[in-house]
Amino acid sequence: MKKLALISLFLLSFSAIFACEIVLEVENGIKEKYAIGEEIVIKVKFTFTHRVCNVSLEDTKFEGKGLEILGGTDWKESSFNSWERKIKVKVTGSTDGNCVFNVIRTCDKVGGFATVSFKAKPVKAKKNLKTK
Repeated sequence: MKKLALISLFLLSFSAIFACEIVLEVENGIKEKYAIGEEIVIKVKFTFTHRVCNVSLEDTKFEGKGLEILGGTDWKESSFNSWERKIKVKVTGSTDGNCVFNVIRTCDKVGGFATVSFKAKPVKAKKNLKTK
């Protein structure tokens, strides 16, 4: 019985260190390569793992490398402690052809992070022209 109590205590304390769960889905699936200017809709699924979080959903940060964030829907509760939102991005490209979309939540209970990558045609780096 003592072993069962210790195992239960261990599992409960271990579950407290997990970050909030963030899952990203690309509508219509991820293509092998995207064209510059192409728009992508990403569904962000967020689940609170700590039941009560002192950080608002609106404080979730979205970042893009080689992507321009065009906008998004409001958060909608999909089930208890789970929320969804769609974000629309436009491919602007990068010099290495790698585009990345990040979702970041920072809080005192670990927070959460998710990322999805896309390939696009590389964009030529602009040369710095020196003027005299």
